[in-house]
Amino acid sequence: MFHSKFNKQRKAVTKAAVTLSMLVMLTNLQVPSALAVENVGLQAVPVVEHLHVGQKVANYFKSFGLPDMAILAVISALPVIELRGAVPVGLWMGLPITKVLPVCVFGNMVPIVPLLFLLRNERLK
Repeated sequence: MFHSKFNKQRKAVTKAAVTLSMLVMLTNLQVPSALAVENVGLQAVPVVEHLHVGQKVANYFKSFGLPDMAILAVISALPVIELRGAVPVGLWMGLPITKVLPVCVFGNMVPIVPLLFLLRNERLK
């Protein structure tokens, strides 16, 4: 009885170790591009890069031909994305952090001035 219980535990530990090693092996694989293919069973499934909201907005503004710094300033001025989303987008674009931070902070502060003048307007009160 002791040996069968020991064998069950050994099999469970071995199975867990194999699963863990496979997980480590799979997570260390790097996909070279968004068009790479993963083998799942007998079918090939294309790998599609998942873009976040800030990245989608940046791609939208790139279609108008705006420079990258202007795109960052606009994204950091948007209420939904703001500075928290613009900095990662700038790094995703491959820009250096020393340029990304000042542009994003400036873009985040630009809407404040018109809002202050609007709040002081007598017609709005």
